Parts: sequence; structure tokens; C-alpha cells
Amino acid sequence: QTGKLTTILADCVYLDAVNYTTVSQAIIKTISKYGADFDKVSALISDNATYMTFKSVLQGVMPNAVHITCNAHIISLVNISTLLNDAQLNDEVQFVAKNAAGLMDLITWFESRYVTIHEAYNKVMDVLCWAEAQSNENHSDDTELNARAQQVFSCMAKKLRQYYCYEEDSSDAEKKAQKFKQPAAVFLKTVRIFDPAQMHLLMLDLSSLNIIPGFNKNCRLEIPVYKNIAKEVDCTLPVLQFWKRIPHLARLARRCLTIPTNSVDAERAVSKHRQVFSAQRQGMKTQLQDAPCSRSTTDLL
Repeated sequence: QTGKLTTILADCVYLDAVNYTTVSQAIIKTISKYGADFDKVSALISDNATYMTFKSVLQGVMPNAVHITCNAHIISLVNISTLLNDAQLNDEVQFVAKNAAGLMDLITWFESRYVTIHEAYNKVMDVLCWAEAQSNENHSDDTELNARAQQVFSCMAKKLRQYYCYEEDSSDAEKKAQKFKQPAAVFLKTVRIFDPAQMHLLMLDLSSLNIIPGFNKNCRLEIPVYKNIAKEVDCTLPVLQFWKRIPHLARLARRCLTIPTNSVDAERAVSKHRQVFSAQRQGMKTQLQDAPCSRSTTDLL
């Protein structure tokens, strides 16, 4: 009812080698280990490492899942690093403080444990428009410093467009040039349809909804009903509370809306895991686990 997402650490796998094959095998083994239904996997959330490719094997095994690169990771990588890594601007403390604060707030928003996926695309586009506007503003009476500031904002906007503003039907050459991108950019744009507050703002092309895994004929037939109900709904209510009355579309909406937009909880879980396997517990090696424990080791455990 609160719209807060609860996560559970099911497995923690340490790989001797990290590549597409080992990562894919680890994911499939974990899902199989717990007898989960591959058709009910909603998403794979990852960082932007090049080996984290979803198409081919994994998409075939998990047909109803989407691949999302952690949005908090992208915003941090694109914006904060661009702003803070410019040595000349970094000396201008007021400039950095003024422009980094809003970006940090956005990263914090993206790290939320609440349902936010229906607002993610708009948040990114707001930052993109802001960066483009700042690239044409005067930031200093110092001509050289002003030029550097404009270049930084222009670079931010360019990188955000590279990540988020592309089409799935781009040519192979274009996709190769877009090496680092948000693989779920089109999905994040389309999933806004499940927010009744945005329904009347979207130019709805039903063919675009095919990008959503699981969108079928029954869901399509319920769209007119959804349009009518959305006109009368109290848009201040949490979005999940709306999805109760339209059976097929509601089932799909709840699945999509509860997809996290970040990998923060996975990273938090690993941090907690290190409290168990910490530097003070080096005796917890595989070959020693069955050996008699000394008093000090027992106390630690």
C-alpha cells in the first residue's frame, strides 16, 4: 500500500572470471536454484559494464524481462563526474556547490526503494533539458571560465542523449556507436502509460506498447476502459492503488511498476555481507569450516 519495494538477498556469487558467459550462468543457476519461474522474472538490473548484455541467451530464457542499467549509476557517471573532474571549474567552489546539489538530489531520488519507474524517464529528460539550457547560459564574467562551464554542461547533455535518446530500431552501425546506453530507455519512456496522472499527457500509439513484455491482445482491449477511468481518478493517490479494477492490464501494470530503477539494494546487500566475511574473520575459509573452533572463533561467530 505504501509503494515501498522490499528486497531479499537470495544469493551472493563470487566469480573467478567476469564476462558475459560467467554472469549469465550465475543468473540462470540462481533462478533455477530457487525454482523460480523464468517467465515471471520482470527485470535484470545491472551496471553498465559491456559484458552485461541481455539479448540472445538471457532474453530467450526470460522472455518477460527487461534489462535496465542502474539509473543512479548513469546519472552519477555522466553528470557528477563531468562536473567535478574539470580541474578549472573545481576551483570555483560556489559554481560546483550550486550545480552539483541538484544532481546529488536526483541520484538520491534514483536510489529510492519506492515505486518510481513511471517517473524515471521524465526525471532524466528534465536534467537533459537543464544541462542543454545551462550550456547556453553565462556562468562567469571570466570568458575562459564561462566557456569551460558551458562545455561541461554541453558534455553532460551529449552523454545523457547518448544513454537515453535512441531508438530500438537503430541501425547496427548506430547501435555500435551507442556503446554505452540505457538498454531500457524506450521501456522507461513507455511504462509511463501505467501512471494515470500522465495518461492524458501522452500521445498514445498502441503499437509503441509492444515494447512492454507481456502486453497482449487482452491488455490492448482494456486500454479504452483505462482511458475513461484515468480521467476521473484522484491522481494524488499512490500509483499502485489505482491498479485494481482492470484485470489483465492491472496485472501487467503492477509487474512493470514494481521493477526497481537501480541496483542499490544489491550493493547494500553485499556491503552487509562483508560484515560477516570481514577482514577480522579470515579464518572462515572453506577448508577450515569443518575444523573445531577455538573459543575466540566461536565468539566471533
